[in-house]
Amino acid sequence: MAISTELDEGNERLTVQIREKVLRDLAKGNYPAGHVYATEGELAHNLSVSRNTIRKSMEQLENEGVLHRRKRVGILVGPRTGNDADAGTAAIRQRLVVVLPAWDDSIGGRYSGPLLRALSSPRLDPPLAVEIRHNDDEQLTVDDVILAVDPRGRQLWQLHKLVEQGGRVLLCAAGAIYPDFIAVDGERRVATAESVKKLYALGHRHVGLINHDVSHLAFSSAYLGFLDAHRELKRDIHANAIVQEMFCAQTPRRVDVGEISAWVCTFMAGVGMVGKACAEAGLRCPDDVSVITLDDPGHETVAVLGTPISAYTDDYESVAAEIHRLLHQWPKEKQGTITWIPSIWVDRGSIAPPSRG
Repeated sequence: MAISTELDEGNERLTVQIREKVLRDLAKGNYPAGHVYATEGELAHNLSVSRNTIRKSMEQLENEGVLHRRKRVGILVGPRTGNDADAGTAAIRQRLVVVLPAWDDSIGGRYSGPLLRALSSPRLDPPLAVEIRHNDDEQLTVDDVILAVDPRGRQLWQLHKLVEQGGRVLLCAAGAIYPDFIAVDGERRVATAESVKKLYALGHRHVGLINHDVSHLAFSSAYLGFLDAHRELKRDIHANAIVQEMFCAQTPRRVDVGEISAWVCTFMAGVGMVGKACAEAGLRCPDDVSVITLDDPGHETVAVLGTPISAYTDDYESVAAEIHRLLHQWPKEKQGTITWIPSIWVDRGSIAPPSRG
């Protein structure tokens, strides 16, 4: 790489100057797509600026498809700049590191499994190169573009350090919203309201909500959706209808399946609570008690109910498409916000008209 000049580190237009000089050098050179143009260290040395400054300058060029940074390789020439005849088919994939959650969810899990399949779909253009890491992996670097699923505790602290250094991090199914992160999540409020209305439309007299973990985003969203539906339908809420279960609780709350014949569960643990209550009362699902979950178990038969369970679940294709868009057009103004993803209805037969009045 022949580019060499001295720039004023304090100039507010420094990143613009670097971008223009790199573009001029690429225009004069003979660089095919995928060619190693330089490393961040080489650019910083040749231009007499810091690596952080180089990183900021490269971000825009990377979003434009002019250059692409690859860990342990360097800065590569992108498909929009390369002059080889096959540049259109040699597009470099954006690499995405997916960090699995601390709880038991593998690549075949109920959440990460469908999300990983959607992120790896060839329908994304250009496709993503997805790499899987575990939540206790301390080798993540500022060069990684990271999607952390339900991050907690020490992992959040580690991710925050990377963001401070200029890294790009997305949180998925986060427990809370943090100022320096962009979060994507399913819209539980709408899904809860639609679930409640669907159950009342079948003829159930009372519908209940089993909610979990006040520290999670789904808590307030589901609770508000439950209230929205009753307000819209002008229906009273049964005194035992809201069961707020806590992970730290010593004794699970009682689920009243005698008076309340339909339940919306925000977490799979709630389905287990309904199943146990039905077994104790001699009732069956869906003949006597209807159940909808917002924590989709897939098409597996839920043992406590003996049936595949109906769900309002995350639209994983939409989640993947939005993550793909964010990675290629990283919006600084979205940091500290949520991008809500729509839910879709999947009917697997765990709801039915009530068999009792």
